[in-house]
Amino acid sequence: MQSMLSQTVVQVAAILFSLSLTTAINYFTSNKGTYQQNTVELDGENSVASIQLANHTGSEIEGIQILVPDSVSLNDIKSSIPVKISLSKDSYSLGDSQTLNLALIPTYKTVSLIISYETGSDCCQLLNPGQAGVRVVEGDYSTNALWEAFKYALISVAIYALFFLLGAYDSSKRMKSREQELKERMSEVKEDFSQAIQEKEKRHQELSVEFQRLGDNSSKETAELKEACKALQAQVLEFKRMSARAKATNLRRLSDYQKELTFWKDTIRKALYSQGADINKLNTLYSIVTEQLQTYATKENNPFSLEEIHHILDITAEEKES
Repeated sequence: MQSMLSQTVVQVAAILFSLSLTTAINYFTSNKGTYQQNTVELDGENSVASIQLANHTGSEIEGIQILVPDSVSLNDIKSSIPVKISLSKDSYSLGDSQTLNLALIPTYKTVSLIISYETGSDCCQLLNPGQAGVRVVEGDYSTNALWEAFKYALISVAIYALFFLLGAYDSSKRMKSREQELKERMSEVKEDFSQAIQEKEKRHQELSVEFQRLGDNSSKETAELKEACKALQAQVLEFKRMSARAKATNLRRLSDYQKELTFWKDTIRKALYSQGADINKLNTLYSIVTEQLQTYATKENNPFSLEEIHHILDITAEEKES
């Protein structure tokens, strides 16, 4: 209900705003004034034309041209207010006619002209309504430009409001139909959602049971795996001990071989020195022996330390005790 009231208020406000805007546009863009003429025949020879020239704006209307009979003189023309009037012959003045020129019409003023002319002559015709911005009217006419603008705006807005209301009525019907469709769709979605929730809960229970079973099996497998890891650790530790003992034995042997090699090298060097050999011959002899035996590792600066051997043996003993 509140939504319908809000929509109604918005629609009424839109119509009033459109009416005001259209009135203003019509008022400021409409013609500056109006030209109204009435003719009265006095007798068979003379007639009188009453002309009303109204200026509805705040700017002067200039250059009004009216076609009058050639027999009309300035003395035959009477004006309600002082305005500059002249008669001339120009391209519009054909035959027995001439042009009556009004210099200007003051702002928000109405000039009444009384023109006497011979009955049967053609009088009077406004020559330049579009250029002067003046609209020719007939019969009774209100000189209130704002009222005229309001009347035209009212007609426009009434037509607009009719189409607007028809559109609003059609839109309302569509909205109600759409709302009903949405309600039905929501009901279906709720049912599907409830069914999906039930299926999810059922699946959750099944998964909980499965996870419990897997958890029990996993605990058993974990205990077995721990026992297997302990056995593997014991085997790795035994392998380390065996590897350390083998390494220590090899290092001990290599140390002994190194001692013997050093002893024989010193012996050979002393023997050669006693025979007068120099250091270069001695190095040459060592190189020949190494190439023949392929014992290049003896030339590397990689001595074996007894301390390293004892350290390895100590670590092996500690691991054995632990």
